[in-house]
Amino acid sequence: MVDDKMVTHFVCKGGCGGVSPDADLCQAPTCSKFNAPFDPCGCTDGLHGAPPKTEEPEEAAL
Repeated sequence: MVDDKMVTHFVCKGGCGGVSPDADLCQAPTCSKFNAPFDPCGCTDGLHGAPPKTEEPEEAAL
């Protein structure tokens, strides 16, 4: 049995957030990597190498 989370996928690192199961080219005209190949990614957390987002602490009431 193959764990789908472990299968390599491909992501655009140009800012458009493109993700593909295949090694495609970016198709977002406004992306800085338009027509550039996606990069391989083997993440299992869905963040594609991005650092995890942390919540901003609430400001203390004065």
